[in-house]
Amino acid sequence: MMQAILVGRLGGGHGTLDLEMFSYRRLALHGVTFRTRSTQDKIALVAALRADVDLDSPVLRPLIDGIMPWTEANAAQILMRTNSSLGKIVLAVGDAAAENSNTGNSY
Repeated sequence: MMQAILVGRLGGGHGTLDLEMFSYRRLALHGVTFRTRSTQDKIALVAALRADVDLDSPVLRPLIDGIMPWTEANAAQILMRTNSSLGKIVLAVGDAAAENSNTGNSY
C-alpha cells in the first residue's frame, strides 16, 4: 500500500481531493503537524532525525529551478502557477540579484 503524507500545507487547510484516485491506487493518507507538539517533543524528533539521516548529504539538497531578481517576483509566481518550473525558484535580493543576472541561472 502506498502512502501520501501531508506536511506543511502553505495553501491553508481546505482543498479538493480525488477520492477515486486514492481508492484505485490503494493510497493511505496521513497528516502531520508540529504546532500541537511540545518543545521537548520537537527536540526529540530532531535528534532522532539527525541520528538516522545525514543532513549534509547532497541527496537532500533542494532542487533549484532558477534564480530571479526579486523585481521579477510576479514572473516567478506565474511560473509556479503554471507548473513551468521544476524545483524551487529563488528570488535574489541586493548584491545577489546583480551577481546572478550574469550567471545564466536567472530567467
